[in-house]
Amino acid sequence: MLKWIAVCEDTHRNPITTEKSDLEASALKVFDDAKAAGTFNGRRIVGMWMIDDATDQANVIRICGSVPREIIQRHKLYQERTRGCGEC
Repeated sequence: MLKWIAVCEDTHRNPITTEKSDLEASALKVFDDAKAAGTFNGRRIVGMWMIDDATDQANVIRICGSVPREIIQRHKLYQERTRGCGEC
């Protein structure tokens, strides 16, 4: 399950959560487009992230803007696992 969490200015910091049944390239493109535009559903983005709940680690695969520290750390771990060590 892919979860997309967005915190927007007009939502009083209450997150908007969208779920997809699987990891779709179109969902990733829409996320990247929203990130580039700075808006989600017509609202200015404060922060947003995507979690792939189908993985054992619940990988945070995308982040944008101001997100919780735990999300940043999980995203960094995901990047390290998928990109490998550049200094090794």
